[in-house]
Amino acid sequence: AFMPPGIVQRLRALDTRFDDSREEADYTAQLQGELLRSSLGAAVVACVSSVIHGVATVAEYDMTRSTWVILACQQTMWLAIPAILALLVLLRLKRGAFKEWNWEVFVVCCLVYGAIVIVLGQTYHLTRVFGISNRGAWEGRLGASEEHEVWSLLGLNLLSTVTFFQLRIRSVLSWLVPVAGALMFTLTRVFLMEAGFSQVLYMFALVALSYIAWN
Repeated sequence: AFMPPGIVQRLRALDTRFDDSREEADYTAQLQGELLRSSLGAAVVACVSSVIHGVATVAEYDMTRSTWVILACQQTMWLAIPAILALLVLLRLKRGAFKEWNWEVFVVCCLVYGAIVIVLGQTYHLTRVFGISNRGAWEGRLGASEEHEVWSLLGLNLLSTVTFFQLRIRSVLSWLVPVAGALMFTLTRVFLMEAGFSQVLYMFALVALSYIAWN
């Protein structure tokens, strides 16, 4: 009553539940459980990978105050959402909590966050965000930006593969995952790498292709 009809219609599009209560009950009893278990596994893998990366970083580099700050920020970004997701899913599976939640939308939001963090959370990018010279930090051994772009693209490819082939998501919002990653990749090139105009056009083409591929 207090919102324009157009906004109400868009908000309703976020609800992917079936109109028929029996169909929704069948989905909840079957596919939702598989989605939750798969999401739990993915979240645990993300947490373990983050911890391993942090330990390896400390072992490899002679850490300074600035690199400790960057690593702490990185671990917070990589661990926070996966750990929260794992905890909430465990409560849902073991305690029956949050039954009324639309778990598809919640998982998609976590995946979008993951796509952003895969790019922005790269050590090279975070070092630039903090305004620290890549040559001055990490003993000057970070390597060229192209190397980190490859890792970003590989991470986004893995995340998109998991989203479309491993997770039981019927949400029409699943296209947000690759598009968010491609947009974040473009923004880091523009604001952190000072990309030229032709490169920016190439990145936006990547975003468009991500959406077309989803369709």
